[in-house]
Amino acid sequence: PGDACDDGDACTTEDTCNADGKCAGKPVTCDDDNACTRDACVDGQCVYTPTPNATCDDGNACTTEDTCNTDGRCIGTAISCDDGNGCTDDSCDPGKGCVNNPNTTPCNDGNACTTGDACSHGQCAGGPPLSCDDGDSCTADSCDPASGCVHVPRGTFQPVCSISPTTLNVNAQGNSFSMDLSLINTCNPAAPAPIPPSSIGITHVSRAGNTVFPDPASLSCPDSGGGTQFETGLFEDLAARNVSGGAVNLKFDRPSDGNCQSLDGNRQDLLAALSDISNGASADICISGMVGGQVFQCCTSARILNRGNR
Repeated sequence: PGDACDDGDACTTEDTCNADGKCAGKPVTCDDDNACTRDACVDGQCVYTPTPNATCDDGNACTTEDTCNTDGRCIGTAISCDDGNGCTDDSCDPGKGCVNNPNTTPCNDGNACTTGDACSHGQCAGGPPLSCDDGDSCTADSCDPASGCVHVPRGTFQPVCSISPTTLNVNAQGNSFSMDLSLINTCNPAAPAPIPPSSIGITHVSRAGNTVFPDPASLSCPDSGGGTQFETGLFEDLAARNVSGGAVNLKFDRPSDGNCQSLDGNRQDLLAALSDISNGASADICISGMVGGQVFQCCTSARILNRGNR
C-alpha cells in the first residue's frame, strides 16, 4: 500500500495502491464557482457546460428575476426605482437597492393660490400666497385653490324705492301693493352707473315696521319638525314685474297660502305684520334682493291707518 500507480482514469490524481491491492486516485476537482454551469471532468479535462434558465443570483441588488443565459452567465432584469414622487431623486445602489433621496426642485402642490412651490423633505410645499389684488376697489378679490384668482364685481348700491299705496289702512279692502325700485352702482363715485333691472333678483319684504323678515333662502322648507304649513316671507310676483327705463315696478299680489314651497305675499300679509303700529303713524317698509351676488336693501315709509277708510 502507498506505492504510486496508475488507475487508468484521467480524472483522478495522486493514484496509489490501497490496502485492498487496488490502484485508487483522488477525483479531480472541477468547480468554477459558477452557478450557471454544470461542472464535470471528461478525459482528464474539466468541462463547464452552461445551464440556461437556471435560477441564480448575480449579486446585484438592482436586478431581479436573475437567470442563467446560454453563455453561462447570471443575468437579471433591472428593477425600477421610480417611486412616482417628483420630490425625490431615484437611483439604485447595486449593494443596497433603490435609493430615493429628497430634492428641492420646483413642483406644483395642486393649489392655485400658492407660488414658488418647491420640494421639501420629499413633499411638494406651497410657497408664498398668490396676490389677487387687481388694484380695482370695485371688485372683491379672492383666490380659489382650484382655479386661482377670482375678481367679483363689488357694487356700492344707492337704492331708491317707493311704495304704492303710500297709506295702508288695516280695515280697507285691497289685496296688492307695489314698490318702485331703482339701483345705482356708486363704487366709482366719478362714474355712477345704473343697475340694469334685469340683473335684480327676486325681492322680498325684509322689514315691515317692527317686524323683521329673515332671508327666505336661510330658512328650511319643510321646517325641522317636518311640517310645510308656514310661510318664509313676502315675495314679489316675479311674473308681474314691470320694467320702465332704469326702474322696476315690483308687485306683491299673491295671498299667502301657508305653504313654504310657494312664493307669495300681498297687502293683507303686509298689514298683518304692521298691526302693532299706532293709528296715523308711519312705518318703514323695506325690501331686499340680490344683484351680482350682493345683497341690497331699500327702505321707504308708509302711513298706517288702523281704523276708518282711506
